[in-house]
Amino acid sequence: MGFKVWSGDGAPYHWIELPNNISADEFNTKLFSRGASVLAGICSGMGSDKENKGLESFFRFSFGPLEEESFEEDCKIL
Repeated sequence: MGFKVWSGDGAPYHWIELPNNISADEFNTKLFSRGASVLAGICSGMGSDKENKGLESFFRFSFGPLEEESFEEDCKIL
């Protein structure tokens, strides 16, 4: 899909960097029409507005309680 994945060792999250300078807000606009959304990097609550600068093209992906059967359909939406 052209995403860069940034993972840590602690929390159940990955940070995803969108390709071609697409902002998470732009990505969400496309996802909304499919009934989906992501948490934009600037909305992650990880730091101050100054610290979040540059995260516009990132979103946070968490491993939530999704049904295993939904995986293939979820990937199609992305």
